[in-house]
Amino acid sequence: MQLLLYFKTLFAIQDFVLLKKFGESPKDHNSRFRMLEKDFPDLFYELNLEFDTYRETYSKIIDKETCERIRRIVENGINKYKIKK
Repeated sequence: MQLLLYFKTLFAIQDFVLLKKFGESPKDHNSRFRMLEKDFPDLFYELNLEFDTYRETYSKIIDKETCERIRRIVENGINKYKIKK
């Protein structure tokens, strides 16, 4: 469950970045991918790399190392985009 919440936070960070640039946030994962791919390739790459892990959180138990990796990605995004906690 904790990992799923990290992913939701990661999506919120990405949506925040997109909202700030375009004045709108994506309506679903597909539109998030397309918007990121075009204008934020680093965020797109990160999301693309981890999206299968996100989907697995609904059906598998994920190991601690994976959870910590996603937590670090989230924390880096919060710091990089100066999102206040």
